[in-house]
Amino acid sequence: MCLACRKREPMSRLVRLAVVDESTPHIAVDAQRRLPGRGAWIHPDQRCVDSAVKRSAFRRALRTQAPAGAQLLDDIRRITESR
Repeated sequence: MCLACRKREPMSRLVRLAVVDESTPHIAVDAQRRLPGRGAWIHPDQRCVDSAVKRSAFRRALRTQAPAGAQLLDDIRRITESR
């Protein structure tokens, strides 16, 4: 289910996001869908990403205060194009 629009879709149509805790925690695209911990799914389109940012859905779904970086949308697009 997309965390922004709440529509149910096959996982192949959604992108998984996870909190990566390297030196500073941040939200990143989980391209291989294997990162440990809580994950969230979103449609790889501008409308859903904008909606999720506006409603703070990333932080709520992932239960973190880690920011959704500006590069997140570019990462989502790159993963979508490689599929």
